[in-house]
Amino acid sequence: FTISEDTFALSGATTPADLLLQLQLMTAQITSPGYREESIRQFRSGLPDFYSQLRHTQQGPFTLLRGALRSNDPRFIVPPQETLTSYTFDDTSAWLTPALTSDYMELSLVGDFEMDKATAAIAATLGTLPSRKTEKPALTAERDIPYPRTPSETIYPFDSRLNKSSSIVLWQTTGLTSGIQESRRLEILAEILNDRMREKLREELGAAYSPSASSIQSEALPNIGFIQAYSPGTPDLTPTVSRVIRQIGIDLVSKGATQDELDRALTPYITSLDEALRSNSYWLATVLAKCQEQPKRLQWARDLKDDYMSITLEDINRLAEKYLLPQHSIIANLMPETEPPADE
Repeated sequence: FTISEDTFALSGATTPADLLLQLQLMTAQITSPGYREESIRQFRSGLPDFYSQLRHTQQGPFTLLRGALRSNDPRFIVPPQETLTSYTFDDTSAWLTPALTSDYMELSLVGDFEMDKATAAIAATLGTLPSRKTEKPALTAERDIPYPRTPSETIYPFDSRLNKSSSIVLWQTTGLTSGIQESRRLEILAEILNDRMREKLREELGAAYSPSASSIQSEALPNIGFIQAYSPGTPDLTPTVSRVIRQIGIDLVSKGATQDELDRALTPYITSLDEALRSNSYWLATVLAKCQEQPKRLQWARDLKDDYMSITLEDINRLAEKYLLPQHSIIANLMPETEPPADE
């Protein structure tokens, strides 16, 4: 059972022979969630360690940054420990019961099964549940979260004697609602940025061993999307590394990427597509999940390989000029507050 930005998801994997049993178990989890006091005691007993990690490791600054990128909306920040400790199963039940009993629900089944047997198994299990709502609510106001003001540069401290820190540079883009074609091209732009960071930070400056860049877009929040560049390192170099990364973005805006960079970024993606199209996880998580709500996902899968193969250098450079501007950037330096002893 997992929670994403705008869905609850119950999933499982099994063999064809045990499909009916798997569906019986999942139906039981929906109809009888099993709110047991021992699980709440176990949850509460782990909270001190969890909050200690937030104070003494980079997990804490990462969590604060995640909330800041969503305007510190309460749904995306970690509440005080006493707040989590106070929650009971009455709170959980009040939140979950409408979703489990009456809200809109989709079922996706992927893998090796016989259609007639699978249909009969679903009818005998999930098909016995009472009628539910046939559409999700729009929740337009709840999805309208402003992106933080840019440009900005912030230090996120944490209490640690370890001589480790991280540079993070983000450029605002948009949520997935901008379209799958732009989303795929942002992935390739991020891969080119990743390659330039590796060459500059690791091979030329020796300032970081494993820098990386990626495009992250919210499916549920139209204003939330960014290209994220990340580089672990040491506190003495972190501010400099962040500025070097931002300058790499400026160079991509002013001079553009090269055809060689595009080819090197695209080739691994195109090579991996055939493997993805043969995997249950791709069809379940990327295509079929939400495809009743969003039928366009089926067309996304049909166009997948052709669309990646059609990406041009002009596409990439146009997105760099649109998004990798310094005025759209956020620098977040995750820095330890406590200096390590001189002999460490």
